[in-house]
Amino acid sequence: MIKLPSLLLLVLLLQQPGKCQVMDSVVFPNAALYFYSYGKGEPLILLSGGPGGSGASMDHMISELNKNYQVILFDQRGTGRSWTNPFDSTTINLPRAIEDLDALRKKLGLSKLNLLGRSWGSMLAAGYIATYPRHVKLFISVCGGELDTTLQSTKRANILSLSRDRDSSRFRYWTDPAIVQQDSAKATYELTRLHMFTRVFDSSKIDLVIRRQQSQAPSNRKMAALMFKSFEKNLHYTRAGQKFKGKSLLIFGWHDPISLTTISQYMQAFPTAQVQGIYQSGHFPETEMPQLIYPVINEFLQNNMQKRRN
Repeated sequence: MIKLPSLLLLVLLLQQPGKCQVMDSVVFPNAALYFYSYGKGEPLILLSGGPGGSGASMDHMISELNKNYQVILFDQRGTGRSWTNPFDSTTINLPRAIEDLDALRKKLGLSKLNLLGRSWGSMLAAGYIATYPRHVKLFISVCGGELDTTLQSTKRANILSLSRDRDSSRFRYWTDPAIVQQDSAKATYELTRLHMFTRVFDSSKIDLVIRRQQSQAPSNRKMAALMFKSFEKNLHYTRAGQKFKGKSLLIFGWHDPISLTTISQYMQAFPTAQVQGIYQSGHFPETEMPQLIYPVINEFLQNNMQKRRN
């Protein structure tokens, strides 16, 4: 039984240009899950990628989306400020993450959620829709990860085919134990950059992508490892939209080895969805091609959500 506090555990008001931020949390006996609200109007929940990414990794989207709607960033269990005890497979798994999202819905007093997920966030949203189809009004997927295990090997092969062009000497250098011991933070960053070459179309934007993904709180690798392990048993959402009556928008990058592989699964799961490919974009179109992706998202929201009343 979820125990929610009668009063806000924590409310933080910050005056920022054109918006107000509120921080609050959903409290369990063994965990606290934080979320952050921006703007006013009908709520839109942003689900970050990874798994392991904090809600802050999507904060660069706020200014593009909160003009007429309330945008909510969510620190999933084990990410950002959110904590859980114990921190193991009993608390970090896909079914638990789905129930955490429903706990957020109840905390917000909403009958239906509007969900925007990127990468792993789309997988979580699809799992939630499969479990609670009547509690979702609309769903936006941005470069969604796989919906079952059948495409995992194909996705890995596509990424590997791109990595063959990677500078192998640099990879060996930054994995050398002596170099790692000398400056582990630098080695980790450079390895992240090398891996990003397979996911970003325009290499000049790699550093910006990394900064945004690690905004305020780095990705939690332990959470990611536990969630990936959970996928093996619980990832079966290619029929997620079977009972879903809401609206959906599926966005993929034409040069993304992940979403270009998985878009067929999302189209199968959500056969009535609007589908949009983003030209000259890899796995991060909101950073690589903002001038293309945001007009598509905002038009979809305008057509399917209630605007804020002044």
